Amino acid sequence: MTHRAAAAALCVLLLPAPASAQKCEDVTVQEQWYQSVNTLVYLYAGEIASSGPGKYTPFRLRVFVGTYRPPFLLPGAYLREPDLKALLKSRPDVTQLTLGVGNPLSGEVMPVSYGKGRVTLRVVKVKTARGGGDSVTVRACR
Repeated sequence: MTHRAAAAALCVLLLPAPASAQKCEDVTVQEQWYQSVNTLVYLYAGEIASSGPGKYTPFRLRVFVGTYRPPFLLPGAYLREPDLKALLKSRPDVTQLTLGVGNPLSGEVMPVSYGKGRVTLRVVKVKTARGGGDSVTVRACR
């Protein structure tokens, strides 16, 4: 390798990643569970009405954003709807948003601002099973 080629290769390695490069991860939420996306953003899937593989009624996925602390104590846990409502009554610092999930999926997307950050949520999969065990997977990109 010539000195010029080595210098060019070194410059490419040292350049910062483009601003448009996003870091994405998939977050799966079981029905009647909450799951963290990051410290301040959590997802909650209530009961998903389904009648077998791939068959479900459109529903709303809830997005909770904490102002200065996490909306929930644990990163993820089972939580029934009545208990969720009771918990939120004592948490005025938590903002609740909803993201509609259609059937079939149609690219449902929601940008969420939190603290000094922003995350874009996209529903990528709904898994249904006869007798329960339904879940929704969301791609979170920062």
